[in-house]
Amino acid sequence: MKTKRIIKIVYMLIMLTILLAPVSNVKAIVTSCPSCNGSGQKYDTKSSKFVTCQTCSGTGKVGSPSSGAAAINPGDYKPNDLTALDYQKPFDFAKTILTAVTITGVVICVVTVMYLGMKYMAGSVEEKAEYKKTMIPIIVGMIMLVCTSTFVSIIYDIVRQLN
Repeated sequence: MKTKRIIKIVYMLIMLTILLAPVSNVKAIVTSCPSCNGSGQKYDTKSSKFVTCQTCSGTGKVGSPSSGAAAINPGDYKPNDLTALDYQKPFDFAKTILTAVTITGVVICVVTVMYLGMKYMAGSVEEKAEYKKTMIPIIVGMIMLVCTSTFVSIIYDIVRQLN
């Protein structure tokens, strides 16, 4: 019982970390100005008086984006510069992923059914009843895998023809 509670807590912490990670990456790092030590004024030795700090513009704080957000300029995005190959790349990537998932899933399902089939043939009457119970969810899963991948493939082909 304690183990389940610990697993739930760890799971919730992981999910919370995943949800908050992108937000924390965008925040700016604000620190005290190293030139004026956060006071906003710096002692000028030539005039022998305090003047406004040029590094922080008198605020006493300096900030820098943590993920290069200052380098992003929305005006740089020009969708008209895209070529036909640029539009095709995401579709090719999606087809590659779909094919890999389908092939891997079918291979795993076939190997599992073969293994359970051999155990079913070599098992006793009680074991055969148990194997029948475990084969039903596996066969339903195989059907769902094939139907889902076929459905996604049909949607992919329809969307592909629209472009």
